[in-house]
Amino acid sequence: MAFTKKILAFLLLATLLRVSLGAVHKVGDAAGWTTLGHIDYKQWASSKNFHVGDTIVFDYNNQFHNVKQVTFQDFQSCNGASPIATFTSGSDSITLKKARPLLFLVRCSGTP
Repeated sequence: MAFTKKILAFLLLATLLRVSLGAVHKVGDAAGWTTLGHIDYKQWASSKNFHVGDTIVFDYNNQFHNVKQVTFQDFQSCNGASPIATFTSGSDSITLKKARPLLFLVRCSGTP
C-alpha cells in the first residue's frame, strides 16, 4: 500500500527574555498539531511570547502524526530521520528550559 508523504515543518522561535510563571501554549490553538487544513505554524509561533518555564502542548492524532524535535539543518531539509527527540503520545508537553529556538517536524502515517 502506497502512502503519501507529507511533512509539515513547524518553527517555534522561543525568544525568551525572562523567566516566567509558566504559561501553557497549545500548538496550533484549536486546530492542534496536524497536516490537515492550512495552518501556518510559523505565524502561530510568531504571534506568541515564549519564556523559560512556559510549556508548549502538542495535541494530535497519534495514529497519523508525531512530533520530532530536529536540528536547524534537519529542519531546513525537512529531514526527520535523526531527530533530537520523538514524541508519540498524541498529547505531548515540552517545558521550555532555555532561551533558544526549538524546531519541530511532523510525519504522516507511512513515513519515518
